[in-house]
Amino acid sequence: GSAGLPPMEFAIKSGAAFGLDMHPIEIRSLDDLDARTASSELKELDAFLVGTDGFFDSVPERIVRPLNRLRRPAIFPDRPYVEIGGLAAYGVSYNDVFMRLATMVDRVLRGESPSTMPFERPERFDLTLNQRTATEAGLAFPPLILAQAREIIE
Repeated sequence: GSAGLPPMEFAIKSGAAFGLDMHPIEIRSLDDLDARTASSELKELDAFLVGTDGFFDSVPERIVRPLNRLRRPAIFPDRPYVEIGGLAAYGVSYNDVFMRLATMVDRVLRGESPSTMPFERPERFDLTLNQRTATEAGLAFPPLILAQAREIIE
């Protein structure tokens, strides 16, 4: 997270700054996800912010489908979630990260010591939107959001 905070704590503090009451829900397995989406617990929430997770990132459809059935807005960490029907994704631009990584590898191969290179954080983030999912959920993206999207999936 930013300012040295763990990502969840950063999300809670950021949400509070905008008057949002964030309710972290830890889901440890697909069975846990299925049980929670079937219960009333998630049905009471207005929207979802899904964090990145190596296991769940490997099965994005198992996250997207149950959340879409709840007909609430959900923002995901990466584009693959939006490709299969998620509403929106906002996350690190992996193209930018890999281009910067290639530059660093080139510098090392030319003899520069990695210990002399500054630590870099991602600087570019991508917003991907799914217009079809928004329409099916009865939502409309504001023009400002549409203008900032790197990609809009129809």
